[in-house]
Amino acid sequence: MIREVLRRFEEAGFKAELTLFQVEYSATATLYRHQGRKYAIRQLPTTIAHLRAFDCYVDLSEQYPSSDAPQIDEMLRWAGLIPDDVPATMKRNCLSIPDATKDTYAPMFDILRKHAGKILIVHSMASIPERSMPSEALARLVQDLLEHTDYTIVTLCPMRLCGDRALDLSLIANTFWTYSYCISQADAFVTVDTSLFHVADAFNIPGVVLFTVEPIARWASYYPFVTGVQVSAPVGLEMVCRDTLSRDWDALSTRDVVTNLNNIVKYHDTVRSSSGTTH
Repeated sequence: MIREVLRRFEEAGFKAELTLFQVEYSATATLYRHQGRKYAIRQLPTTIAHLRAFDCYVDLSEQYPSSDAPQIDEMLRWAGLIPDDVPATMKRNCLSIPDATKDTYAPMFDILRKHAGKILIVHSMASIPERSMPSEALARLVQDLLEHTDYTIVTLCPMRLCGDRALDLSLIANTFWTYSYCISQADAFVTVDTSLFHVADAFNIPGVVLFTVEPIARWASYYPFVTGVQVSAPVGLEMVCRDTLSRDWDALSTRDVVTNLNNIVKYHDTVRSSSGTTH
């Protein structure tokens, strides 16, 4: 979204600058600079004198109004843009991983793919408990995936896995770049509602997201190879009842998750085959 806002300003003749809060500055600035962005990136707080040099500003730090619209459309509207004027492809993610990261870990994935075959990332941990998967539900899901698919299951967060077709890469995926590279090398994924599926969208990796407090359409409307399973009623974080959420996880049909995974992978492969692309 920021990419599109800045592009519009630059087309209108403005010299754009991106300012970031101190708490997020280092990692986010590195990310934007690596994507080849030419605009200046500065850290907040800044001086009044510096701000007075600008003709206008757009504050994207506020909480966006809640509606049934996809989050990206709300953000575009908040920035003064008409969402329908922005192509759907521009509402997706793009990410370029540093060559140093790829050069370091590509040999490992070549060996892994040779011996393990197809790679499925299963990710059970989000930043808050309400969006994370309980261990009991995770165990049922992994069991069904092992029994009804031929994937080797890889996790990027610490998780107790057993068997020849299960691998914990959490010690490798301990930076944003290594985490993203691991995702880019997967054949598919199953994740809770967290950053993984946004990164996967940038690389056209197909998969299933298990949503709890947020509705599927709010976050996955423009991701063609992402499908969602609504585990619990999307009442919002403020209204969620943990007892109800626990019962909803207990009631989750892991077989339905496997079916959804197979369907979205089949769709992805059909699109890939017709377009002649690899991912």
